[in-house]
Amino acid sequence: MGGLSLSGFSRLSEENSGFIHSCRGLAALMVVATHVEQVFVAPYWFGIHAYSLILGQASVMLFFVLSGFLICKSITSRISEGDYRVPDYAAARAWRIVPPLVLSLLLILALSLLSPAVFRSGSSHFSPERYLVADGFKIVPEELLGAALFLNGFVTHTPRVNGPLWSLSFEVWLYASAGAAVALRRVPRYWLMVLAFIALLGFRDMKFVAYGAVWAAGFLLCVHHNSGTKSRKLRWLFCGGVVLFGGASIEFAGCFVQSSNAAGGQAGANWHYIVAFNLFIGLLFSCVIALVLDRRSPSNELLSKSAEYSYTLYIIHFPILLFVFGVTQAVLRVSPTSRILIGIGTFALVVCIARVTSTLVENKARLKQLLSRGFALR
Repeated sequence: MGGLSLSGFSRLSEENSGFIHSCRGLAALMVVATHVEQVFVAPYWFGIHAYSLILGQASVMLFFVLSGFLICKSITSRISEGDYRVPDYAAARAWRIVPPLVLSLLLILALSLLSPAVFRSGSSHFSPERYLVADGFKIVPEELLGAALFLNGFVTHTPRVNGPLWSLSFEVWLYASAGAAVALRRVPRYWLMVLAFIALLGFRDMKFVAYGAVWAAGFLLCVHHNSGTKSRKLRWLFCGGVVLFGGASIEFAGCFVQSSNAAGGQAGANWHYIVAFNLFIGLLFSCVIALVLDRRSPSNELLSKSAEYSYTLYIIHFPILLFVFGVTQAVLRVSPTSRILIGIGTFALVVCIARVTSTLVENKARLKQLLSRGFALR
């Protein structure tokens, strides 16, 4: 970060802000849609599953780019006001991240206890099908603890009943690395500590390095936006990136689909194609967003509104999908129409639940008020 200035800050215009929030809302909804296919359709018909996986992974990488971009905006805003302090930065991230995570973990526990009473199998297990994302609604205490401490993927496995939590631990440690690097930006010899920490996490899971590069691309995109630099050479550079990264994304996506179809969906050994695809699609998104922010930015009011509860939606939807699957397995076997209707209904259900619960868990002022009342009652 030696050659990069973090002292500049450029506020997003209303138009650009609408575009960024529309992208966040779209990414969240697409992740849910692809998981609906994964849970309700793939066990009975595998025809589009590989393409659905590709789309879902691309949506998560869009999240990573936007996360890096928005964190950089937050940091540079505070620096420009002379108000950047690590404790404040950490507290702001905690208020943003922890309440929805607590909701997600409590939801997992509640649905796990309820599942034997309502599942067709009479237990927390699912009835056997050709392809399932999980064997049942089973929880492993150490996995939940790992997720609560953001160690899943590095020390423990991610809970299978809430697979999307894999990306949360990645993002949290990227936030921590960025916060430390910015705090130590005037003391270059300490950067080795940050790099060593990133290398350690990468040793535990090499995907962290690849996806960290995507997140960093979003961060650097923000630095570029803050600088206000506009030139024809930069535009050509970003256009070249679109061609290069777009071509690489298509190539690795094609390799994954081909290997997945050849193996009947059991293509775990070829998952490295997905990692490569994610890296290049993330870099592609960075270039596209850079080009769009430099011009008139499109936005969609519905998608922009979805961004208000996108984090809660992302973190709670998967256990709800699995629970509904366990309850409706007998009906799902009847016909493709039932799978589509139940999938659409569950999609609407998780969106509604996220919209309602986010008004609490993503509302810092309201949470503080409730907590202060709780302590006052004691």
